[in-house]
Amino acid sequence: MLRHLDAAHDRFGLSTPFRISRGVKTAADVVTVTIRQGETAGRGEAVPYARYGETIDDTLAAIRAIAPRIAAGATRADLAALLPAGAARNAVDCALWDLEARLAGTSVAALAGIAGPVALPSAITIGLDTPDAMARAAAKVAHVPLLKIKVDRTDPAAQIAAVRAAAPAPA
Repeated sequence: MLRHLDAAHDRFGLSTPFRISRGVKTAADVVTVTIRQGETAGRGEAVPYARYGETIDDTLAAIRAIAPRIAAGATRADLAALLPAGAARNAVDCALWDLEARLAGTSVAALAGIAGPVALPSAITIGLDTPDAMARAAAKVAHVPLLKIKVDRTDPAAQIAAVRAAAPAPA
């Protein structure tokens, strides 16, 4: 079962800057992994976080270091011994799940023993901005069940009040 692993750095521009107290993000830097077996390809991705000591370059190097093992048939079960928890392992694990599902002609959910798609509530983050801008962002997602609000010390009460006024329903 000869496989081929490709890993790359992809950068996706964000439609609006995402601001938090530590800085502003204008693009998402992602490590993407593709594992091919014959004509079938599985794909996975992960975002290395500097906060956890991860970089794009280190993540790519870690993935490329285990490429021969993946090519030789290492499985998802083998992965924990090959890579520590983090972005590199996550991207390869996702690609292996996807490849296995595609080869089996089924879904990842079925492989995991999940009956079908399960809707789970997910938080939508309102990035740090002026209260008016945060209210406009919240109004666009007022239908979601949960909002996460980024504030700073300039006027957190006004930022939260603006979001709550624009989107009163989410928790």
